[in-house]
Amino acid sequence: MARRSDHSKEEIKALAIKHAYELIEEKGEAGFKAREIAKRMGYTVGTLYYTFDNMEILRFHVCGQILDTFYNITLKELPKKKNKLIYLITQYIRFSQDCRNQWMFLHSFKGTFKEAVPVWYLEKAQRAFALYAEAFSPYIKNKKTALKAAQVIISSIHGMCILSLNDKMTKSTQLQPEVMAKHLVKTYLKGLNKN
Repeated sequence: MARRSDHSKEEIKALAIKHAYELIEEKGEAGFKAREIAKRMGYTVGTLYYTFDNMEILRFHVCGQILDTFYNITLKELPKKKNKLIYLITQYIRFSQDCRNQWMFLHSFKGTFKEAVPVWYLEKAQRAFALYAEAFSPYIKNKKTALKAAQVIISSIHGMCILSLNDKMTKSTQLQPEVMAKHLVKTYLKGLNKN
C-alpha cells in the first residue's frame, strides 16, 4: 500500500482519475466504487477521500476526461467539407457503441450536486457541443438558430443511441441508428430549406 508521501496531492488526483476511468472502461458504472479505485491506485479509501471530498467531484473529473476523449477522437478526422454534420452525427453514434461504458457513465450522471457544476466541466461540455452548432452553419446563418437546431438533432440522436444500446431500436424498427440518424438530419435540413 502506498503512502500519501509517495505522491503529491496532484499526482494522487491524476492516479485516481486514470484508474477510475480504466475501471469504468472495463466495468461501466459498477467500476466506479471508492474501494475498487483506491485498490487499483494502491492507496486507501481514506487517501481517495483526502484528495476528493466526495465521489461526485471525482465523477466530474472522470466525465471531463470522457468528454476530452470524445472531443479528441471526433477532431482527429473532422472533415472540412459540407458533410461535417453527418460525420459528427455518425461519430456520436460510434462513440456510444465503441466506448459504451464511458458513454453510459457520462450520461447516467444523476449527481446530488452537493457541489456546483465546475466551470471547467461546463466548458468541456460546451466545447464538444459547439462542434455540432458549427456544423449547422452552412445551412443556418443565424447562430442562435443553429445552436437550437444542434440541440434538437443531438437530443434526437442521443435518444437513438440509448434505444440502440438497450437493444430496443433494431428489434422494433429493423434499422440501425446511423441509418435513422442520417434520415433525420436530411429530413430536418429539407424542412429548413422550405422555410
